[in-house]
Amino acid sequence: MVLGYDTATTVNLSTSVIQPAACQTTSYVAGANEAAVMSMDLTVLSSTGTNLSLMPMFVRDALASAFAAGSFAMEQLPPNGWTSLHHQAMLALVAGSTYRFQTGVKTDTTVINPQFTCRGLVMIVKK
Repeated sequence: MVLGYDTATTVNLSTSVIQPAACQTTSYVAGANEAAVMSMDLTVLSSTGTNLSLMPMFVRDALASAFAAGSFAMEQLPPNGWTSLHHQAMLALVAGSTYRFQTGVKTDTTVINPQFTCRGLVMIVKK
């Protein structure tokens, strides 16, 4: 099974981690002995210079979003410039639980209406 998204959107970025609605998969009910291999990218153009951070995230059974990796991927976003980030994570799934996989993003300063593209590819594999 492969889940994914590739979306251009406009969303304000801030110092809090957000999960843009356009940057998440449809729901998936896990089977026995499955894992999710998550690969996520984002590209941002902004007039505001800041540090950009990316974290693969997930929601299990409609609970709060959770981090799928131990640290953020980070890159400096120059004023009036582009930057792209990539991150991967692997997550053991609980059979019968419903998951949505998300791109989590934050910055060091508020960034209003940047051009923002997120891509996610999640492969469900047997353990």
